[in-house]
Amino acid sequence: MNSQLGVRSGVARRLIIYVVLFSSFITLLTTAVQLYLDYEADINFIEEQLQEAQRVHLKMLTTTLWASDAKELKTHLEGISQRRDMLFLEIRDKEKIWASIGIRQDKNVMSREYPMIYTHRGRDIEIGKFTVVASLTGVYQRLIDKVWVILIGNGIKTFLVAGFILFLFYKLTTRHLIQIADFTRDLDISPGKQLSLERKPNNNKKADELDLVVTAINQMQRNVSESFAALKASRDLVQLLLDSTAEAIYGIDTQGKCTFANPACVKLLGYDKVDELLGQNMHLLIHHTRENGSLYPAEECHIYQTIKQGARTHIDHEIIWRKNNTSVAVEYCSHPIYQANELAGAVVTFIDITDRKQLRQRLLQAQKIEAIGQLTGGIAHDFNNILSAVLGFTELSLEISPNNNELREYLNQVLLASRRARDLIAQMLAYSRGCVTEPEVLEVEPQVSEIIKMLRASIPTTVDIVLHCEKDLPSILCAPVHLHQLVINLCINARDALGGQGCIDIRVSKGSYLQQYCASCHELVAAEYLELSVTDGAQGIKPEVMERMFDNFFTTKEVGKGTGMGLSTVHSIMHELGGHLLVKSKQGVGSTFRLLFPWVEDKEREHAVEPVLTEENYASLTGKVLVVDDEVSLTRLAEEFLQSWGCEVTAVSSVQEALFIVNQNAEPFDLIITDYTMPGMNGAELLREIKRGQLDLKVIMWSGYNEEIDEEQAREFGVDIYLNKPVRPAQLFEAVKSLLA
Repeated sequence: MNSQLGVRSGVARRLIIYVVLFSSFITLLTTAVQLYLDYEADINFIEEQLQEAQRVHLKMLTTTLWASDAKELKTHLEGISQRRDMLFLEIRDKEKIWASIGIRQDKNVMSREYPMIYTHRGRDIEIGKFTVVASLTGVYQRLIDKVWVILIGNGIKTFLVAGFILFLFYKLTTRHLIQIADFTRDLDISPGKQLSLERKPNNNKKADELDLVVTAINQMQRNVSESFAALKASRDLVQLLLDSTAEAIYGIDTQGKCTFANPACVKLLGYDKVDELLGQNMHLLIHHTRENGSLYPAEECHIYQTIKQGARTHIDHEIIWRKNNTSVAVEYCSHPIYQANELAGAVVTFIDITDRKQLRQRLLQAQKIEAIGQLTGGIAHDFNNILSAVLGFTELSLEISPNNNELREYLNQVLLASRRARDLIAQMLAYSRGCVTEPEVLEVEPQVSEIIKMLRASIPTTVDIVLHCEKDLPSILCAPVHLHQLVINLCINARDALGGQGCIDIRVSKGSYLQQYCASCHELVAAEYLELSVTDGAQGIKPEVMERMFDNFFTTKEVGKGTGMGLSTVHSIMHELGGHLLVKSKQGVGSTFRLLFPWVEDKEREHAVEPVLTEENYASLTGKVLVVDDEVSLTRLAEEFLQSWGCEVTAVSSVQEALFIVNQNAEPFDLIITDYTMPGMNGAELLREIKRGQLDLKVIMWSGYNEEIDEEQAREFGVDIYLNKPVRPAQLFEAVKSLLA
């Protein structure tokens, strides 16, 4: 008895040892393979994210960096950083870091550095670098977590199976053949369910046929169980991928009915659960109408063609419809599904491209603003040339008509109007080109009165503009062009809100503000301010618009009728000045925008009086002067003044003529006055040619408007004095006097 038990226990012991060793080996092997595959999948996922940062975001970030919009860069990087394993994002140029998210590390990371190339005027310019760093720490941690789960689970199963085998060999006998048949007929593939027979001790030391059958049946049961477990694991993995992906995915059969849908699809389409989609005809449910509202026949639908012809389709822009009957722009791909070489349906993946469309519209708007700036610069150049002639000849006329008071009054009015035009051009340039302007101590009332005069040209006569100002108002520290931008933006918005009929009320007053919050920065306002308010009697602002009205590019106007930059500009200027904004709006009553400016105690300002040259306020000059300008009226004007001051003048209207005179004239010139922008050769190139033979030649350069040159750059190629047109005679006299004295 003991020997027989010893034999069977020896077989069981050996089997247990083999099972433990083999199971341990398989456990380690499968664990290693699974961990390797998971590692590769994580690494590939991170690599795809790094490539996606270049493929999807680089171009957009480059455009935003070119526009120097640090806030938009920061917002965009925050969106990218939400992706799994993203550690560090940075955008920088040679001078500074424009935007940075996260903390950079050097260990256990994958990183990419992409050059940011912007194409400007047909030339590629590297304006910065985009650095993306992904952490491998999460990959390693997930692998470590899986190692313990797999090893412990398989270890427990191994010892349970080994113990159960021992139990079988000691307890089952051949008298229970019926149990074998019943077990085989009603095979249960659940883990742990195995055939067990109570057997008497076998005198034969060798395993009999029943032992072989029991072993074979139990092995078959384990194989089937493992196959079903693997199938379930595969199904769970597929479901996990569907549930985890950000892309919306659904499947359809050959009739176009939904067979599955992931949570992203259910959410994007506005449904509560997937059961609302299963069995529904997806074309009739979400793809029935085009963007313009016309019906979309199923026969013309690209997804429908996929399940009819088995052809993959990719559409980068189309409209689908949500449960609440609102539309959303999407990009989608449809792939055919085959089973046993038969077309069984299709799987459709799609993403919301609403943000992409908005970014494209912002880019077009930015290009439009840039074009306006270029047009303004060109107008400024020509107009300043004209103003130079008008101002100069007017002052010349004042000089030679000292006894005609009526004529002098008329000429003074021309002079004042011309100076207003000059200042207006300067304001246009500052507004359209973003020129840096220094703040000044301003009295608000005369500035606002001047702005209202300008606004009358763009405000219908059916809209009244009323200005109310308190007495003894303090001054503010603000650039005039910024005050113009603030008032004009608010008045234009009020004009559009009124719809061409009503009144715009502008008030300037002084007051204290406590326990109120700024409408744009939401900080507590608690100080004394000078208030400039603009009120309309329109329909008021909707609450949902109030929340976003200071955002860049946000507008409620039709395409082409608003830039979305008006109130965001007001927000930026006011907070640069240290001020705040208060907004009060009521539906059906109207809206009031209140600009709160910090005031300055010293209200006194020095009003510069531009002098008019007369015989009493200039001295006689001597010297030989060459004047070069393609504007004939300016060369004639300069010649008149310079000769009246005692200079010997040669005036020409082309660079070729100037070079000829310089080369033919034996006696060198003492001074050359030249424009920068001229046909054939600019002023810098002209000076380079002339100064080869006369290095000590004094130079005055003037320009109506040019982005290629400023005073500092002009001095680098030999200019002594740089003047911006229109040039006043007194200004020109002082410049010539300083060089010829």
